Amino acid sequence: MKETSLVHIIADGCVLMMHRISKKNDINHGKWIGVGGKFEWGETPEECMRREVREETGLWVDQYRYCGIVTFVSDDDDMEYMHLFTVTAFHDRDQASGKDVRLRECDEGTLEWIPKEMLSRIPHWAGDRIFLPLILDMEIPFFSMKLVYQKGTLIHASMNEHNCFVTQRLVLRPWLAEDAAALYQWVKNPKIGPSAGWPAHRDIAESREAIRNVLTRPEIYAIVLRDYGTPIGSVGLQNFRIADADGSMLTFFDERKSENPLVCSRPSGDFREFSDCQEFVAGSSRPEERRGSQESRTGSDRPEGRGEFQESVAGSDRPEGRRGSQESRTGSDRPEERGECQAFREDGMQGLRVEAALGYWLAEPYWHQGIMTEAAEAVLSHARRDLGIRRVWADYYEGNDPSRKVMERLGFHFHHIEKDRYIELLGERRTAVVQVKTM
Repeated sequence: MKETSLVHIIADGCVLMMHRISKKNDINHGKWIGVGGKFEWGETPEECMRREVREETGLWVDQYRYCGIVTFVSDDDDMEYMHLFTVTAFHDRDQASGKDVRLRECDEGTLEWIPKEMLSRIPHWAGDRIFLPLILDMEIPFFSMKLVYQKGTLIHASMNEHNCFVTQRLVLRPWLAEDAAALYQWVKNPKIGPSAGWPAHRDIAESREAIRNVLTRPEIYAIVLRDYGTPIGSVGLQNFRIADADGSMLTFFDERKSENPLVCSRPSGDFREFSDCQEFVAGSSRPEERRGSQESRTGSDRPEGRGEFQESVAGSDRPEGRRGSQESRTGSDRPEERGECQAFREDGMQGLRVEAALGYWLAEPYWHQGIMTEAAEAVLSHARRDLGIRRVWADYYEGNDPSRKVMERLGFHFHHIEKDRYIELLGERRTAVVQVKTM
């Protein structure tokens, strides 16, 4: 294991990058990266950063920010802890910060000032697409990231123990408190929330609360364009449940209560012994209601429930939610013993499966560009590959054609119609079309 510094020097809207072309055996050969290098014995991260900048560029650091640590794992090299820094003030012997400072010739590669908006268009590590906008534009608090590569391909990424994904045009990452302004910018639009069952946000404080109480769930992702750091939408999995092969719902469970924050959790043991479970008969128009606590579940096999995300599966990750509405599920249908969804396929409980609901929304300027389909496909692939989910639900309200078309492109098909669903946040009733996708 080795430790290194990775430094991005910023001036006049550009970032100083190094094109690593000088050494053929360099793991970074052909890529553009920041400057930096290995720790020397006894150095602190800051001391290493200053020395490497001075040796590779000839510049002296005046102002910097220590951004985070990346655990870099590759089958081509030793595991590495990369300490991320940005530098915003510097000087050479004659001049203060600016792109026109004299740079030293470097034997590691060619140094060049690259405009920020061009960074995603030059060859670099795929994982850099995740952290570069965060450290160059948003100045978020110190974070920990893990990037795992196999034969040069990014196969796993996480940030602060939350999964991240990189697609052709997008980065899917956790929602952050610093995203509140961007969230409010989009969801104050009355075309976004009401069509999916939740009201437009009235102020940035409401958006901030939505991030804190709803959007920071383990399987909810901010959708970010590669060229920018701020979200333009949200996509995620919610309302996880255990079901029989015939579709009978055995129990809901809370993905927030997990031993491994990267995956949702599930109950273990003999599920049928929990009398609080509600059975839903596949293909039926109404569920069997045992205790009257789920009167509003008028659709069969409906995964939403009346918890924090009840309306969000209508083509949205409803940002508001209702705080504490899932906390009541602490009785017999949510036992204390928890495990990982992956184990569900291996623990010998034949005929049982994990199911979930898909929710999403997208800012209006980005409609009709295939962005939501691209984002949702990444989440659904993760659901099957990493969480062992075999069936995913989604629904939309009649008239929400954009959401319907997204579901069609994703391979969902019609399951049933739920008439007169009461939408508490809007105080009205609508007809919902429930769709399902078998993975």
